[in-house]
Amino acid sequence: MILLDTSVLAAFANSGDANHAAASKVVGEVFSGRYGPALLPEAILSEVVTVLLVRTNSIQRASEYGEKLLASCSMVYSDYSLTQAALEVFKRQKNTKLSYADSMLVAVARKLFIRKIATFDKDFLKVEGIEVVC
Repeated sequence: MILLDTSVLAAFANSGDANHAAASKVVGEVFSGRYGPALLPEAILSEVVTVLLVRTNSIQRASEYGEKLLASCSMVYSDYSLTQAALEVFKRQKNTKLSYADSMLVAVARKLFIRKIATFDKDFLKVEGIEVVC
């Protein structure tokens, strides 16, 4: 299993992004099944759609991309305990500057015993038990 982060998904969706080529390679590997099922926490879907709206100024493009992600990934929905765990990760970080959505990725990874996260965010390299795929 692999978790997907906004940085990879947004770069894949934007051909003008500096990381587009690398994101295309990673996304291709992910959806070929190389890492098993691709999991997408709802916090990341929210962030990806919002980032695309801001960068493209197109509700249609952002929503269509969101729909494609919904169709191709297994969603991880937050319940109270998972939200609480994400807030704990966020609150207790010392050597990182993870956003709340990034903290949710760590909480999901720990809860589901997932090691791999597709991301360009270097702070994940400092998180014990996480293997960055990019």
